[in-house]
Amino acid sequence: MLERALLENPDRSVSRAAYAGNSGGQTAPATVQKPSDFMHPDPSTQSQSTAEGSWPAATPGNYAGSNAGTGVRSTISAEQEKAAFARQFPNPATSRQSVDPGSPDSQRDAAAAMAQRESNLRPSASETAVPAPGATAPPRQVTKNESWKRLEEKISANWTGILGAIILVLGAGFLAVYAALSMGPFFRFLLVLAISGGLFAGSLFLKRRKDWEPLSYWIRSSSGAVLLLACLGSAMIPGMQWVQNENLALAIILIGVAANLFFAWTASAQTFATIHVLLSVIALLILPPNALTLSCIGGVSLFSAYLSHRSKWEFHLLQTMAVFFLANLVFGYRLGGLESITSLIRWPALGWTTLVSITALSVHYRSRYSTAAFERWPFLSHTVSWAAAAAGFALYSTGSRWNTPVLFLVALAVYLNARRARKISIRWLYVTDSLISLFIALAGAITLGRWSWDALSIMVLSSALILVFLVAAAEEDETIPRAVGSVLLHLSWITFAFAFFQLRDPEKWAFQSALIGAMTCIAWAATYYAHRRPSGAMAFDDVYGISGESVKSPSGLFAGLFFALMNGALWNQPNTEFILPAAALVFVALNQSLKLHSMFVGHALILVGLHALVSYRAFDHSPIEQLIADAPLMALLMAMLLLSAFKLSAPLQRIQALASAAVLALHITFFAAQLSSPYSELLPGLIWLLLSIVALELMQIAKRTNFAPLKLASESWEIWGLALLVLFLGSHLFFHLQSEELLWVFRQRLLIQLLAVAVFAYWAFAPSEGSLVFGRIRPWFWELILVFISMAAGLELGSVWLPVLWSAMAIALDFTGRRVGFLSRFRVYGMAYFWTSATHTATISSGHAAASAAWTDQLWVGGLVAIVGQLAYLVLVFKSRPGETDPSDTIGLHLAKLNGLLNHRRNTALFYPVFLSIALFLYWTFDHSLLTLLWMVEVFAAYSISLYVREEHFRYAAIVGLGLCLIRLIFWDLNQSTWIMRALVFLGVGFIMILMNTLYNRFRDRLDSNKENE
Repeated sequence: MLERALLENPDRSVSRAAYAGNSGGQTAPATVQKPSDFMHPDPSTQSQSTAEGSWPAATPGNYAGSNAGTGVRSTISAEQEKAAFARQFPNPATSRQSVDPGSPDSQRDAAAAMAQRESNLRPSASETAVPAPGATAPPRQVTKNESWKRLEEKISANWTGILGAIILVLGAGFLAVYAALSMGPFFRFLLVLAISGGLFAGSLFLKRRKDWEPLSYWIRSSSGAVLLLACLGSAMIPGMQWVQNENLALAIILIGVAANLFFAWTASAQTFATIHVLLSVIALLILPPNALTLSCIGGVSLFSAYLSHRSKWEFHLLQTMAVFFLANLVFGYRLGGLESITSLIRWPALGWTTLVSITALSVHYRSRYSTAAFERWPFLSHTVSWAAAAAGFALYSTGSRWNTPVLFLVALAVYLNARRARKISIRWLYVTDSLISLFIALAGAITLGRWSWDALSIMVLSSALILVFLVAAAEEDETIPRAVGSVLLHLSWITFAFAFFQLRDPEKWAFQSALIGAMTCIAWAATYYAHRRPSGAMAFDDVYGISGESVKSPSGLFAGLFFALMNGALWNQPNTEFILPAAALVFVALNQSLKLHSMFVGHALILVGLHALVSYRAFDHSPIEQLIADAPLMALLMAMLLLSAFKLSAPLQRIQALASAAVLALHITFFAAQLSSPYSELLPGLIWLLLSIVALELMQIAKRTNFAPLKLASESWEIWGLALLVLFLGSHLFFHLQSEELLWVFRQRLLIQLLAVAVFAYWAFAPSEGSLVFGRIRPWFWELILVFISMAAGLELGSVWLPVLWSAMAIALDFTGRRVGFLSRFRVYGMAYFWTSATHTATISSGHAAASAAWTDQLWVGGLVAIVGQLAYLVLVFKSRPGETDPSDTIGLHLAKLNGLLNHRRNTALFYPVFLSIALFLYWTFDHSLLTLLWMVEVFAAYSISLYVREEHFRYAAIVGLGLCLIRLIFWDLNQSTWIMRALVFLGVGFIMILMNTLYNRFRDRLDSNKENE
């Protein structure tokens, strides 16, 4: 039985004395303990000797000690322990009287019952688990948001109180309704007042008892609400109103408000204080809107804000300022809008708004808020306090022009006060108030409109204020103010640029030019400050990550943009094209001497702006005048190109050289077209084509020379030359091809096309080592040459001789592709031209003969010559060895698969187009009575070719053609031809068929051997 008990209760000591008491009173010499008891013995659990037939000295304390021996503290109270012990261990004598100790069944049942009782009383593993000695508790894991968890705890702990308070107020209201039916107004007031007093007395009584203390607070709050209801009803609620004098009614309501404020002052938690303040403000808002009511609301809000100042009540402060914010809005709405607010109300309202706002905003400037971490609820309450202050001042603003200096002084005070937060290590407060000071200053700048400032002037001042704030934030190394300031600064500049185009006034050109100059100076100052920062630091106004580790400020881009806008302001002013390039040269030289890296991107915008200005002014000038007006800008561009090699790092030298050369090329391109287009619309494209040779030579010279400015701009010359060719192609497509004018006996477009072919050939033979794009484009110039030759021939030759041209070009291309390695792809092009010639021959033969006696205008002559050319190409290709793509042919490598397919099916690609071309040519050209005989000749030729090349598909094609000819012989020639023609056709067809049979029998072995080889 002992072993069984141990197995059933392995973690608990089993007393042999208990076992002996149930088994006939045998003496137990010792007590069996679990291993933990041997390691940590407890005197209360030591083995004891007992008299025979007696129970061990078991008491509730000893029973509890059995648990204490394991180092675990029981979780039940003393009374519960005694009761459990009495139930589980009754008097042994009584037990022995009812149980036969000698019965084995009784002994078994007693042991099982005792084991079950002990297991029922034994604490669970979760209750008894304790950390090992020296072990530390695991860190607390927060599974919920702390703020929500705190809110849940407050609601779960106080929901009964809140609900009870609401029910009490409703009950008082119902009772008042009942009383209204049976009592006078004054007695009803006294009844509700008595209810309030009773609730208050009950709260005092319940507060004495510790368990009822939370409920007493809610009852006391309910008494305050009922009291305020009674006071408000005595003055304003019908049925309870017994006071007719307004002053007395206000005094009674203020007594109720004072009582609630007293309850708020003595409240133990911010929840109760907030309720009393909220009720007080609501009661005051019900009263007619006047200066006295407004002062009372301001006083209550000031008192409530002071409560937050006394204790660290963030929720209370947040709710207080939110209520004050809404109260101002409701009060203003009841007054009828801003126009209805009189000075009698405005000045007290401004005073109370100032007092409440200062009190609320100064709450956090104390050492108890000192922390480097961000605190959400203090931040929210502080932000709402600023919002309430802004709403109050905006609602009750006087609209005076003197608000401007006041706002600037307030902004300065707030900014300086924010430094206090930095000293006491409240970083979130320092950042928040610093940004608020900036917004207040911007609001002050906006009010300058009352001083007759225009929008552009206000934008300039705002940008200056933001720049000052941004520099201060950068000096203090504050990330958030610097990021916000940078974004605001750039937004102000972008807004100014768009606003300038909307507000540009030619009559105010001098003033607006001065504003643009001021904005340029602001952007330049930001760039200069970024340049003066430590080496390796990020630009102070770069929050977009565009500068990386180098000191490159986005302000340089805006500085160039504003200088470019200067051209817009002086658009129609005389001599602008002379003054602005000179100013730009000074500006560029200054930036280069100071090594302002960020300005070099802005220089490109300056040049583009000057180019736009000079181009616009060119429409009012003659060509000579324009050349003179264009000289300063050309001089500036060349000067910038020359200056690019001095006092600059290698990347900046390249940037300035490329930018100045690019704008110079753009300017030359534009004016070449502008100056030549009045004479002929063909001239701009022709000049662009010739200028491309100049650009190509500049690129080649730049690669060979050691002259740094020219060498640095080599990529610009390359891109310029290619761009000129693109412009020429566009001009050729839209203008040159439409021209039919002659120059001597040749059309002008033909001469331009021949010149283009020569220029393209010059580009194709030019060296391309070290080029940016030209090396990849240069092989395509041969395709461009081929297209222009085809285009010129197609436009100048008549359609009769075009097939002859295509066949001649096919021969020339195949010959060139086999002789010139880097043009091996021309063999593929030659095959395409061969197919074009065959197709063209078959189609033009179907046309009507020209009404001309000249043999050169006859379709059959051109078709016959074309077929001869096609046969010549066929023989040339058939006799030559199939060629592979040359490795030097970069474009041909992409056509290698097609070239291999053509080589594999070369006979098919060569003979079938010729067969089709000749068949259709015969059909459209010769008399139909001889057509069957002529086609049979072609069938015989195809049959002979099949025997020669040993390809069965040609024989099958010839047999199909033979069948078609026999069908025509039977169904056409027998019915349509004369007897002599029938005789000739039948004799010819029969002779050819006999000859075909003879050839087949003679060379049959060749076909059989070819099959065996395959």
